[in-house]
Amino acid sequence: MNVAMNASPNITRQLESFRLFHSGREFEPDWFVVEMCWDGPGRVPTETLVQARYLSAASRVFVDPKIEIRSLPYERLLVAIDTDDAKIDMRVSRQSVAIAVQVIQDAEAAVRFCENVASTGARVKSRVQTLPDSLPSSFEPSRSGYLFGRILEQQQSLYQTITLSEHPVYGRAFLLGDEIQIGVEDEHLFSRGMVSHAMTGEVKRVLVLGGGDCGVLREVLTYPVERVVMVELDSEVVEFCKKYFPGIVANAPEDPRVEMRFEDAFEYLKNCNEQFDLVLSDLPDTPIADYTLDDQVRLMDQVLAENGILGTHAEFTRFGQPNENELIVDAIANRFAKTDVVREVIPSFQDQQWLFVKASR
Repeated sequence: MNVAMNASPNITRQLESFRLFHSGREFEPDWFVVEMCWDGPGRVPTETLVQARYLSAASRVFVDPKIEIRSLPYERLLVAIDTDDAKIDMRVSRQSVAIAVQVIQDAEAAVRFCENVASTGARVKSRVQTLPDSLPSSFEPSRSGYLFGRILEQQQSLYQTITLSEHPVYGRAFLLGDEIQIGVEDEHLFSRGMVSHAMTGEVKRVLVLGGGDCGVLREVLTYPVERVVMVELDSEVVEFCKKYFPGIVANAPEDPRVEMRFEDAFEYLKNCNEQFDLVLSDLPDTPIADYTLDDQVRLMDQVLAENGILGTHAEFTRFGQPNENELIVDAIANRFAKTDVVREVIPSFQDQQWLFVKASR
């Protein structure tokens, strides 16, 4: 096994303007507060836990933050973060985090920090409020995929809930269930990163699994390929993205080189008699079909041509959860002789590091 690790618009209806802070006045230092709760049993907060779980996020979004941690009664910690952009107080207990932010210069970094904290496992996000006016916020933190998000459009298909949400920093996003699939501002980082990493050698026949937003398909078609089969379970996902993300879809499904198939990807693989030079798996982080990782890799491998390449992605690992990155890379490395991994930070995925994996025999 050889594993290499490298560093690496129109909406059809008029939407009201969306800003983090109320419009109609010059921006002045302001406040917002966020309260988050965790599902399940909590852990007693310690300085080590707080450093590992939350403060790595501060180093990603703030320049030279000054951090102070001190104990409070009843097994709580106070974390004070002082930066040029904002002053932040976090009160951390077993099952909740309360964050108060005073904006000094720019709210963006503080908003990104709060989203990073939420990504460590907050599943019950109870409140986001802007101050001093204390007006109820329009944010929908339990449904939009973000703390500072709101839902613009939502529909239920036969298989899943499909959502268009909007964020004041990351822009518009597409979700399946409560999982963010793409953010319009940085979708190219994901789609181009995944395709360019895997597209090596002479590739004429490509199989794309999943990818209903069509970003990966669009990128594949920028290469001199002859045939592309895209297998997406849910046709409503493609239609939704055509309607709300036309710049991402870019008429890719209508390209004469493309065959669109709407069926279960793994059922297709089990019955496929065709061989491909490149298989790109852009399936959701939690597949709808019930297959083990080893099953998935085996089925993809069996439709690869002799010198074929497998390309896929692996989501970032949230604190306290199984390391899905390692599980995916290990499953691929166990079957393929060469496995190459690059890392990319995707801002709309809460500034987390994403992995793109390429494998060959």
